[in-house]
Amino acid sequence: MKRISHILLSAIMLTSCYEDLSVDPTLLPAETSNGAGTIGCLIDGWVCNYSRWYSPTAQLDNDGDTVTCNIAGYSEYSNAKLSFTLINPKEGNTCTYSNFVHDNRKFADGTAYITRFDETVISGTFSGGTVTFGRFDILFDDYMLW
Repeated sequence: MKRISHILLSAIMLTSCYEDLSVDPTLLPAETSNGAGTIGCLIDGWVCNYSRWYSPTAQLDNDGDTVTCNIAGYSEYSNAKLSFTLINPKEGNTCTYSNFVHDNRKFADGTAYITRFDETVISGTFSGGTVTFGRFDILFDDYMLW
């Protein structure tokens, strides 16, 4: 009886896993601004898509003089992490991004154009150096304070 319950429990756990098959890790995500939970770019011409298994995160920090938004994503497909910091993002404007790291490799600073920035979503496009065609569309965490 104990063996049957273990088998049933294992079957339930395995069938409850969710994989978003609608996201192709070999393609860049669409440019959206509705909090789709996407981030992707080309790095040295290679597609980096961080939208399939884990939703990317955006964390806002305001020290009074400077607003920064830390963006991070993880790809189980390539087992790589991507992160960068937007400096003074404003909707409809271009800002600088810095601290761009992909798979423990640092890249040059670049610019980002912010298409949406409100209390729930930050989205835009980014590029700089060998990082091109970048786009992100991320919901802020529920605990974000404005």
